[in-house]
Amino acid sequence: MSSPFDRFKGITIFDDKGEVKRMAEKVIQEIDPDVMIDSMRKLDFSYVFILSKKGKSKEIELGRPQIEAS
Repeated sequence: MSSPFDRFKGITIFDDKGEVKRMAEKVIQEIDPDVMIDSMRKLDFSYVFILSKKGKSKEIELGRPQIEAS
């Protein structure tokens, strides 16, 4: 049985917005449990996350290679 995220068949983890959000949430929570993902949006070759902590927010962009490497 092949993985649903098989780059040779044209489907990658980058294409699954829900899976990318779960992966990002897991990594963020391991580093700092006080940080929350307020929003995220998919661009052509990246995802942009708005992260917040104690009333401050910051925009972070992750590119396709960074996401697929995860």
